[in-house]
Amino acid sequence: MAVESATDRAVFFAVVDFGTAATYRRVTTDSTVNGIFDNEFVQVEVAEVPYDSVEPVFYCQTADLPTGYTVGDRLTVNAVYYTIREFQPDGTGISKLRLEAQT
Repeated sequence: MAVESATDRAVFFAVVDFGTAATYRRVTTDSTVNGIFDNEFVQVEVAEVPYDSVEPVFYCQTADLPTGYTVGDRLTVNAVYYTIREFQPDGTGISKLRLEAQT
């Protein structure tokens, strides 16, 4: 049982405070999703050699995602185009979208 409601969670994603408005593109349909964008620092090892990198992610309310969302859909954040590589719902109504920047 969730402690907070969807309305309570929406406060965190409001564009006025922490949130960012992103355009979610599913085939030919665009919709706006508010969430928190982060370009997280990560360090990965390849053959025991550490490399610094970033991992762009977008946190949003799962209910705000379009019906039938899937890996491979596109998200535009701050005029940068991303492909969604993974959805990680946390079971409380929030999802983490792992992104890959398009070049």
